[in-house]
Amino acid sequence: MGPIWPRQLHLPQLSIVPFCPRSFGRHTSGRTGLCTGAEGHRGNLPPTPLCSCTPGSADKLTDFRVVLHEWVGSWMWANTTPNGPHTWRANAISSNTLIVATDGSYVQQIAPGTCATAFIFECTEGTGRFVGTFATSGSGSNAYRGELLGLLAINLVLWSIGVAHPDVRGHVPIYSDCKGAIRKISSIPSSCFLAKTKHQDILKILLMCLDNIEILPQYHHVLAHKDDNNEFTHLSWPAQLNCECNFRAKAHLLAHLDPPANRPLPREPNSILIANNKVTTDTSDMVRFHIGKQLARQAFHSKTILL
Repeated sequence: MGPIWPRQLHLPQLSIVPFCPRSFGRHTSGRTGLCTGAEGHRGNLPPTPLCSCTPGSADKLTDFRVVLHEWVGSWMWANTTPNGPHTWRANAISSNTLIVATDGSYVQQIAPGTCATAFIFECTEGTGRFVGTFATSGSGSNAYRGELLGLLAINLVLWSIGVAHPDVRGHVPIYSDCKGAIRKISSIPSSCFLAKTKHQDILKILLMCLDNIEILPQYHHVLAHKDDNNEFTHLSWPAQLNCECNFRAKAHLLAHLDPPANRPLPREPNSILIANNKVTTDTSDMVRFHIGKQLARQAFHSKTILL
């Protein structure tokens, strides 16, 4: 018996993008931890310039970037900057010296259909740094989605590190200023989601990540915009990283106000488009709207109300 493909619905302006066979990986027992608070203090590190990262052919077995670019949705890593030897992340995880932060950006008055995010991986011993930013557009864009996308990117990177370094084990502290996103990712159901759950495309991939990574993320909340009333150098290390993520996400958003829409996320098994809008929650509302819109257009046209 062949693979079961999503049913092709015969509705106007609706299309289903089938999955890529490489979107699925092995299944293991993944776990996640929820923590609060901030710890440590960050030194004055030089800023990392943004550039495009295209991995070469060398060190394929131990370069997580090769794994990331083999997955569908490699556009997410187009604006990433790795510094340090390619094994520093695995070594930092094993020695518990890796710290990660993320922040999203959404400005409704400027770009109501676009959200951006930034993330930073950094070794507390100064052996390396990995910075990334990206933006997406669509009808479901908002500040909360930007925060979830940052956490998704971090978990995908951890997954890829686990694929490149299967023996790596450890705990990774991840800092975010969005309590709602931390609670959501820490309480993802093990099997399915309610039909009305929003941002299901992100949550389903996060569920895959948590089921496949042996590196255990620990989520911490850090207060946002701490640099508004405090000297940056007086902030804790996680707070400084959060402020930097906030700056980078906003800068990327302002530079990419209208990014390509409906791009598949890494490891996304399939996606549904209705009227060229990616469905990120229950399809019933959007399907009913567009069916009703078509029927109303036909009825008005027959009565010469709207031509």
